[in-house]
Amino acid sequence: MSTEIIEKSGLYQLWRSQALAEGQAKGETEGQREALILVLQQQVGAIPPDVLGAIVAADSDKLRAALVPAAAGSLEQVRAALGL
Repeated sequence: MSTEIIEKSGLYQLWRSQALAEGQAKGETEGQREALILVLQQQVGAIPPDVLGAIVAADSDKLRAALVPAAAGSLEQVRAALGL
């Protein structure tokens, strides 16, 4: 059976585009997570375990909200942005 028929189907195209979008979103979130950890380490040194756990569990919106306070070195504002 030719894969060309499957690859041209509308359903396949929909699934493929959804999978690509999900992968991109996950990659962006992981990049935000890594950036936040690096910035926070530079500004405050060792990251407390509860904050690190919250960073690992956070969604993209929370990570983005925590980045500016992290750059300013405000661990308490980072905690608040992460919901701690």
